Formats: sequence, structure tokens, C-alpha cells
Amino acid sequence: MTKPDANEVIWRDGALKLSLSPFVSDQWLDYVSGVWFGPRKRRYQRRNIREQVARFENPRFLSLTYSGKLVGSYLLDLQSLALDDTPWCGVYRGLLSVDETFRDRKLGAAIVDATLTWLHAFADEHPHPVMTYGCIDAANERSLALLASRGMNVLGELSTQLKYRQFKKRRLPPIQLSDNLSTKARQQLVAGFTTPLLTESDPGFGTWLTYDDGKHPPVAARIACNVLNLAPMKGVAGFVTETLMPWFPPGLKRFNPRHFRYVSVSDAVFANDSPQLWDAFVEHLMVEHDCHFVAITLNHANQAHGARIAASGDSPDVVVVGRSISGELPTELAVRLAARDL
Repeated sequence: MTKPDANEVIWRDGALKLSLSPFVSDQWLDYVSGVWFGPRKRRYQRRNIREQVARFENPRFLSLTYSGKLVGSYLLDLQSLALDDTPWCGVYRGLLSVDETFRDRKLGAAIVDATLTWLHAFADEHPHPVMTYGCIDAANERSLALLASRGMNVLGELSTQLKYRQFKKRRLPPIQLSDNLSTKARQQLVAGFTTPLLTESDPGFGTWLTYDDGKHPPVAARIACNVLNLAPMKGVAGFVTETLMPWFPPGLKRFNPRHFRYVSVSDAVFANDSPQLWDAFVEHLMVEHDCHFVAITLNHANQAHGARIAASGDSPDVVVVGRSISGELPTELAVRLAARDL
């Protein structure tokens, strides 16, 4: 896919203008890094937004401006996907925001509607069928209702398990690690889904790590490092992290809410009958990236993931919602997401 050369205005309303560009500006990055995302009890700001958007395949950056001032954002990523043997264009949607001073004007809905109009025009000229999807916090009832009213359906459910080690000691032998998705691990990953699977045309895209000792099923994951600014917590936890922690450097190094650094893991490949190997793999990520937290995204449609979710009693905290723009999607569909999409 080739990128257009200039900004494209896709919606206007008086002094309000929504424009789309293949290039990201410093103004857009600065604005998004100041936005609070997440449900009410788990608010956060994205600290390394430049590195995060660099992971996308073919992005478009949407800017909502009022008299030239940036007051809203959205991001689309045009991805080469495949459903069984059929090529699709997937358009990931994320980072939707509207400045608080404009919240009562229903501009979030206006951004979504203008984007869908643009996507229909885009799909008319694309050689492959087009679908769009995005990740929404399961607790965000307002956004889910908005998207449902625009024809979006739930395509998948995700649960996140946060792993913490106070003292990192173990590490897998580096010589046995591979910085890609091995053929055996890829086969194991795809076999975990029993319904039609919408995935990337090149599932090796991104940053992968595989461990295969030849004696056990391999473990592998696609990884990405994220840095967040967490909103102050209430109660005793908030008092400790906001008041006492800054005076205790060893504790602050392990958990700094203003600079919460962790490894995001998706597309996890593991066998439930060898948990020790997976646990060691996770701890290796902490050592390799000098952090104490790993966030593992588990897909309810994957058999190995589902068994681990059931054992922990976790409920979905993120849902994947989307719809076809052109072409027909199966009624039951497994969507495999990458760390770059989260």
C-alpha cells in the first residue's frame, strides 16, 4: 500500500476540522502523550507514544482541530491480513480521544462516523475485502454502546495477566533463544485456534522471541516495551506509592507509577503441561528488559490460553470489536492480535 503525500480533510463543522495524514507530527505525539486512557479506576497516560506508534504497519493519524488547536485524536493502521487463504485488509482503530472541554459535543461519535465514511470510500478502491477492528476496555460501556450502534460486533475477548518478580534471578541460556517466530512455534500457535482465524499475512512481523530446547513444546511470544504514567491510586496503596515510595529508591525502581515500565506480551505460545518453561521465559523478559512486570495478553479463543484463563478465574478485561466494510466475515471468528495493537 502506498501512502498519500498530504493531509486529507475528511470532516468539517464550523471551526472544527478532522484531517487524516500518513505522517505523525510532534504536535500529535505531544497531545496523545497527555491524554488519559483506560477505565475510571485504571487511568493511564502513554509515556513512550513515539515508540508505540512506530510499531504499526501502515498508519494514518487523525487530528481533530478547533481553530487550529488540536482537540482530538484517532489512529488507523492498515494491515495486510489473511482469513484462511483469503487476503484481507484490516484497519485497526485506536487512540480515540477528545479534549475534556469538548466532551459534551459528541465529537467522539463524529470522529468515528467520519472515519467509517472514509473507510467505505477506501474499501471501494481496495483490491481485497476490508474489515476494521479495535480493542476496548470491557468496562467502557459508553464506547461499546457507541460502536455497537455503528454496527460493530464483538470479535474476540482478551484477558491480561500481570506477572511481577521482586527479585529477578532466572534467565534462559541466550544461545538457545531465537529472535523470531520459529516454524514449530508458529504451527503450535495457529493450531490453538479451532475457529476461522483472522491473522497477519506475515505472522512473523514484529519483535518475536522463541525458546525451543528440543525436549519440550516451544515457548514464544511477540513482545513490546511500554511506559505509562499511572493515575494516583486511592487509599493506602495511593499513599504508599505517591508519598512513601519516592523516598525508597529500591522500591521505586521496582514500581514507579510515574514511569511504569513493563513488557507487553501477545501471541503467547506455550503448553499447559510445561508451566516451568513458560515461567522461566517470562522471567527472562524481565531480566532482558530490566523491569519487574510482564503483561501477558491471553486470547479466550485459543485453547491453551483459555485453559490458563479458566484456572485463574479471570474475566475478559478487553474486547475486540469490529465489522466488515466489504466482504463477509464468518459469524464465529478468532482474531489474533499483536502487542503493537494493544
